Amino acid sequence: MGSRARGPWRDEDVESGRAPDDRAVPRRRTIASVRRSSSGSGARRLARTLGALAASCLLPSCVQSWLAKPVVPGGAERTLFFRGVRLFDGTTVAEQTNLAVVSGKISRVGPQVPPPAGATIIDGGGLTVLPGFIDAHTHTWRAEHLRQAAVLGVTTELDMLGKPSTLKALKEALANGELGDAADLRSAGNPVLAPGGHGSEYGLKLATITNPADVFGFITARVNEGSDYIKIIYDDGSLWGEKWPTPELPLLRAAIDAAHASRRLVVVHAGRLEEARDAFTAGADGFAHLWLGDPDEAFASHVRQRGMFVVPTLSVLLRACGEDPGSAVLADPSLAPYVARAEQRALKRKPWKTSKTIECDQVRENFKVLVRQSVPLLAGSDAGNPGVTHGATLHGELEYLVQGGMTPVAALAAATSAPANAFRLTDRGRIARGLRADLLVVEGDPTRDIRATRRIVTVYREGAPVDRAAYLQGLAAAAPPGGPLPPSAPRVIGDFEAEGALDSGFAESTDRIKNGLSVVTLSVVPDGAAESAHALHVEGNVLESQVAFPWAGVGYYPGSRAMEPTDLSGYREISFYVRGDGAEYDLLFFFGEDERPARQTFIAGPDWTMVRFPFTDFDGTDARDVAGIFFAAGKPGPFAFDLDRVELR
Repeated sequence: MGSRARGPWRDEDVESGRAPDDRAVPRRRTIASVRRSSSGSGARRLARTLGALAASCLLPSCVQSWLAKPVVPGGAERTLFFRGVRLFDGTTVAEQTNLAVVSGKISRVGPQVPPPAGATIIDGGGLTVLPGFIDAHTHTWRAEHLRQAAVLGVTTELDMLGKPSTLKALKEALANGELGDAADLRSAGNPVLAPGGHGSEYGLKLATITNPADVFGFITARVNEGSDYIKIIYDDGSLWGEKWPTPELPLLRAAIDAAHASRRLVVVHAGRLEEARDAFTAGADGFAHLWLGDPDEAFASHVRQRGMFVVPTLSVLLRACGEDPGSAVLADPSLAPYVARAEQRALKRKPWKTSKTIECDQVRENFKVLVRQSVPLLAGSDAGNPGVTHGATLHGELEYLVQGGMTPVAALAAATSAPANAFRLTDRGRIARGLRADLLVVEGDPTRDIRATRRIVTVYREGAPVDRAAYLQGLAAAAPPGGPLPPSAPRVIGDFEAEGALDSGFAESTDRIKNGLSVVTLSVVPDGAAESAHALHVEGNVLESQVAFPWAGVGYYPGSRAMEPTDLSGYREISFYVRGDGAEYDLLFFFGEDERPARQTFIAGPDWTMVRFPFTDFDGTDARDVAGIFFAAGKPGPFAFDLDRVELR
């Protein structure tokens, strides 16, 4: 990541903690003084502004953490001095110590360290300073994900699969200082993947490989694309009731050897214990997830002796077996107000895949084996999946780690020094002289109570404070205003009475836009519902392909062009008449730029039946940014149904 504009300091000034003007007088600003300067009326006005973000945010206590943060004149101060603070340096805890930050780097640490000239002094009573968190497993698609991560204390994300061009653009924007307060980013990009293997089903055009003889060129292409490390998908899908093609063992070995020859770390996504053993034998450096199977203490011991790491991603695995970490985030007033609307919907969303073979007790027992064997563990959210999100979920992941047997100090290391060591990030993850001043300041003692990480006072990136107040205000400006919505008269969007022509806004929709194979035909037919003359006939075939969720059907686009977000908040529900072959179908709502729909199901029986759904059934939406409404078949095989009198009420 490119550095920000520097002050007029020399390298030796950074090392010594001196400022160039010895006459400068340290400025002293305490947390308490900032609190006193925030009037009760101002807090109440701000709470009203942010009320639409979460009901809990109507209370002044919801915004207390960022009202209390040190205010730095001009917003560009880089010389800081924390006095008498509790400090977790990435491995150990020090009480009542001092910390100096000069020009974006850690200058000095210790109980006798004096304040640098010109420093903003922060009294550390009741506060803990930690390294900024490193999320060791994300899927980062947009700059907004990095901004949300930063305000919640995650200053670096390690992406584990994404579109190389998107990741490259994000990295360049970060390097050029174009993203403002955003987490730094490292990425795997295009993984080592068999054709049709897990990861290819989400519509990304990913390069695949089958021949070990081609592996050197494949890895070289990944390095040239910007992969900071190499990820290998070695998962046959059997845990999920799927059949995913996966590389053969000779290809796995060759890919790991080629990656190491290119000076790249190798992370393997393995689902089952047997697959993890293969990755171990082949020489991988670490695992992107906790593997599952019968607990195996001996294998875990071998993993530790080899120095391999594991990113357990407990939040996603426990979500898949029935728990709900997303609701816990949304119920936490320290986290929920900072989660963007699209990500709030993602937290409510059902898992893309659930497993009949994975049990939560099995997940926990396999994790406890790793803890007992002292396997290096890294905290990762797997943000990008339903039920988890950037920044906020990592705090819940830390709680899961502690519940699984780690001490709070060990869990904090799993989000700081451990991922920095594992991924060779030598400039961060610890609080030590000369390293980046990526810092998280919280109220309380997370080295004893891990939930204290959520009581964030300030986040610093290279010594510059993340403007959490401005971020909240931005979310408030984008959120709908409070109060009741004006009623709208019912609106029929599809009656299909014009023989031979579709109603405006309706069009066929299939998985071919994601490189699938499904087909559909739309036609207007006689004998509509409720004595109308015509209806829409939807007929097609959902065909097996590498697409994760094959579909075919009809979509309605409320905007002037396809997938243009449109405010439908004047309505409360959608109703329609349907008849068909007796099968179950999906009603999907797409929002804004979010490619992940909210879903409900309905049955198309032999007789016309009215179906009604409140908008709130779709991830609690208020319908202010509906991009598309789809009626679709999602199960392989032929299908046919009729649709009539689609109405917004």
